[in-house]
Amino acid sequence: MWKKTMLIVVAVACAALGAGVATATIPDSGGTIHGCYKKTTGNLTLIDTGKGATCQASEAAVTWSQQGVQGLPGQQGVQGQQGPQGSAGPDGVDDYSIATGQATTSGGNATAVASCPTGSTSVGGGFDVPASADVTPYESAHSGNTWTVTFYGDDGVTFTAYAVCVGKQQLMGS
Repeated sequence: MWKKTMLIVVAVACAALGAGVATATIPDSGGTIHGCYKKTTGNLTLIDTGKGATCQASEAAVTWSQQGVQGLPGQQGVQGQQGPQGSAGPDGVDDYSIATGQATTSGGNATAVASCPTGSTSVGGGFDVPASADVTPYESAHSGNTWTVTFYGDDGVTFTAYAVCVGKQQLMGS
């Protein structure tokens, strides 16, 4: 009796192991699951097409993917609570001005200087030249409390240099 019981246990274990191996290729390498739907009873049986399994004449072949198409985006969630207020930032610049200087080319070049008022320094600048002018900028640079612009080209072209000026106390943080 003991041998018969052991034989049954081994047979059941082998059957379970065999079933595990048989389903190891479902879904197929493309992620598709194949099955057969019995038209008369509604039973569904999974099949392994990689091993040549097919549906019988009384069954309808069905397939589906493990992963479906992406759904529509969901609704936006409720706005979260306001976070704590951050620390105060440094004081900004409130003592600034724009200085200008003009020049007209003569003898093939000219230099315009925009000078900042006393007590302030130049922190940026630029120039404005007519679009139709045939001149080339040679220099557009900061120098102490001025912004200097030099052009070369046709005579008689008037251009403007600009300096962005900031009070020195603002730069020192006082």
